Amino acid sequence: MRRRYEIHDEQWEIIKDVLPVERKKQGGRPAKDNRTMLNAMLWIARTGAPWRDLPEYYGSWKSVYTRFRRWKIRVGQDSGTCCKTIRRSQGGLTIKIHAIVDALGNPLRFELTGGQSHDCVTGYKMLKSMELTGTNVLADRAYDTNAILNLLQDQHVKPVIPSKKSRRIQRHCDWWFYKERHGVECFAELPHGLKN
Repeated sequence: MRRRYEIHDEQWEIIKDVLPVERKKQGGRPAKDNRTMLNAMLWIARTGAPWRDLPEYYGSWKSVYTRFRRWKIRVGQDSGTCCKTIRRSQGGLTIKIHAIVDALGNPLRFELTGGQSHDCVTGYKMLKSMELTGTNVLADRAYDTNAILNLLQDQHVKPVIPSKKSRRIQRHCDWWFYKERHGVECFAELPHGLKN
């Protein structure tokens, strides 16, 4: 029985050969199959819950997390982002992923920039390139700029963006709805081969 957030058989057939093969260890319990582990990781990514809250039917959360970390390292993702660190900034080698995801956490657009670039500048360009009419846009305070707010207003979009502390007039923010922003954070945490 397929549970909520789990991948379909057709999706599994497409990606099963991309995932690393787990070597069997001598002694101890047999390793969980990759599909169960992947479904557990997707449950974490989609719910935004801590690893410790993983449902028991997926097995030990520690085992799932260990596999997750191992997969990230194998695909060069130990930084927790979608790609290797590729640019040198004043603070060292850094990169930023700017992503727009839908309500389910599926990527719609993303762009890579150097770590020194401003979120709001890239965010504005990305939002301007999309048809957003009638939607909600959830973003953190870094995107609280007049340019972005005016763009969203022109497209009849509801911004769910907390006001910067420096704003004289603090806009109302639906904090309950704002919690759904974790989808974009989860997108950035998934290993490269697991996004669908």
